[in-house]
Amino acid sequence: MMPETMTRNGIVYSRACTEHEVPCLGGFCATLPDATQVAVFKSNDTYYAVAQTCPHQRYRVMHRCHVHRNRISCPMHGWTFDLATGEEVRQRGRIPTYDILVENGTIYVAYDPDALPTWMNM
Repeated sequence: MMPETMTRNGIVYSRACTEHEVPCLGGFCATLPDATQVAVFKSNDTYYAVAQTCPHQRYRVMHRCHVHRNRISCPMHGWTFDLATGEEVRQRGRIPTYDILVENGTIYVAYDPDALPTWMNM
């Protein structure tokens, strides 16, 4: 069994899912230890993690997006984001992105264990 967290180069990573749990077209919703939800995607053999909440109207649906050309579109209103940068293609905002570490088939997402939980910052 893989550890729940690991540290690489001073960055703490939390276990999100396995490579097999990430669907071919959509994403996988994972919850980090600070209650942050992230959506994990695979595109062109690379894994990406973005916030589960769309910045447009705060719906937590990003894992339902389909990946197309390294982009995802929110299923609610169609805002489209670049997976690598988080930028919305029409420059209406951005979605937070997270660094990924893949080790032995397990996907880990970088997070700050000392940060306040995201629900406390709303």
